[in-house]
Amino acid sequence: MNEIVAMSKRSHYTYSKSKADWTATVALCASERGVATFLGVRLTLMWVERNKRRDPDNIRAGAKFVLDGLVAAGILENDGWGQVKSISDEFTVGDEPGVWVTIEGVSDNE
Repeated sequence: MNEIVAMSKRSHYTYSKSKADWTATVALCASERGVATFLGVRLTLMWVERNKRRDPDNIRAGAKFVLDGLVAAGILENDGWGQVKSISDEFTVGDEPGVWVTIEGVSDNE
């Protein structure tokens, strides 16, 4: 989150470009893996960092890009209350930073 805020203060264009790039990356990864389309989801995001320098709340701000990427890939129709039933976060340290997304499809009335 701190990086997103700093980027947006420097230039709205820089933030917009970065958001578009990350959204496209998530959409491509999801599309390549053949993820199904869901009416509603419960998401678990496993955030992998190289070290513990960044606080978890700042790391999880990247969930915006994950959700927007899932919508761009057509996996979710939207990222609103009707589609996203829950998001849970887990944090760990590893050699390859990134985020692992687990998607559990849920029925529309849950």
